[in-house]
Amino acid sequence: MVSVARAQQKALGFATSLCALALIARLTLKPLGGPLPSGFHWCVFCGSFGAADFLLNIALFVPLGWGLRMAGLRRWPIYLFGFLLAGTIETLQDFVISGRESGLNDIIANPLGGIAGVWLADHMRLVFTPDPRNSRRLALGAAGAWLGLAILMPWSMGPSLPRTQYWEQVAADLPKFGRYTGQILSATYNGQPFRNGRLSDSASAAMRDAFRQGRARVDITTIPAPNEGSRLAPIVGVFDGHRQEIFMIACAGQDLIFGVRTHLDNLKFHSPAHRLHGAIPCDSTSAPGDTIRIAATVDRVGLLLAAQRAGKTASARPDAGAWQGWRLLISDNYGKQARYGPYLTALWTMLWLLPLGYWLGRSSGRWFGLGVSGVTLIVSLAIIPMGVGSRPAPPHVWIAGAIGLLLGFIWTKTRLSLDWMPS
Repeated sequence: MVSVARAQQKALGFATSLCALALIARLTLKPLGGPLPSGFHWCVFCGSFGAADFLLNIALFVPLGWGLRMAGLRRWPIYLFGFLLAGTIETLQDFVISGRESGLNDIIANPLGGIAGVWLADHMRLVFTPDPRNSRRLALGAAGAWLGLAILMPWSMGPSLPRTQYWEQVAADLPKFGRYTGQILSATYNGQPFRNGRLSDSASAAMRDAFRQGRARVDITTIPAPNEGSRLAPIVGVFDGHRQEIFMIACAGQDLIFGVRTHLDNLKFHSPAHRLHGAIPCDSTSAPGDTIRIAATVDRVGLLLAAQRAGKTASARPDAGAWQGWRLLISDNYGKQARYGPYLTALWTMLWLLPLGYWLGRSSGRWFGLGVSGVTLIVSLAIIPMGVGSRPAPPHVWIAGAIGLLLGFIWTKTRLSLDWMPS
């Protein structure tokens, strides 16, 4: 029986390794067009989203390390293979594959992912078949991590403006963006006309103070038209001399977007922009529409975006909860991910809470499991967001969280053979 289990686990390890290699090749070796990189980047957290890229590069190699270890390979050959594979990929990206960037970030992060995968394979019993005492500890750790994320998200999504000099721009023609071709009848910031040009040092400082104190407001009256390039197009925005976005109001498709520089930008994670769906017609299929009045506000509660058209007003505040955590790693501001946002949010919530349900199911005490599950859901999805002035999680997040906990509990009723352990 033991030999059968070992053969099954080795087969699973080989299959996982092959799938992981295929995924790595697909995500790192596909040409993206354009010239070869100008050189190797020797910084660890390069670019605006260096921390997010670093974590994603670690996660990319975890299945490979886990699969090779489960297949029976020893630790050090796996570590060496991960390092050589990362170095080979970076070399190809630097000299052969167009449109890619190579750097020290990947060479460090990828092997770390392989090491993490090996550790996970070596501790399968601790993770998947813990005794009731360790199950309770793991469950409390998982609940604490989720609640910690719920506490950090509202702060991390708060405005954080650099102490630099700012430039106001109206319907700017910027690289990698579309161009807004609608007619802007008026645009004001805190009652003062918006203009193209540099702000004085005192005006830049006053803008920083207004955002920090929660008393910033932008009002726009516009007649929309299809964007040039059919991409996200800035209507008005403020940038600094380092080309950092301070805030921007833009449109993409049928959506109105309000983005503000936050603490996440300082930490080099993606900073989610606030979208008001169906508020402004500016895609390639739209005809010039009615006059729209836009109001984007930063108050003591957070961001508020409103649009009035044909006597109807739509407004909403962005969610700032643990269920939005995936947006720190994957940008949904300018790409197709925006339309899949609710599904990714539900999947993120379910995958976070599934291990909690599993470990609660393995711990002794039914009431303990029910209590921790209920408290974790209510506190993270309602009490913490409402305590900072945001709104509770939408219904699909509650459903996804409950499904994750339930699936984890059901998993404890299945038989998972872990007789063979790598040595």
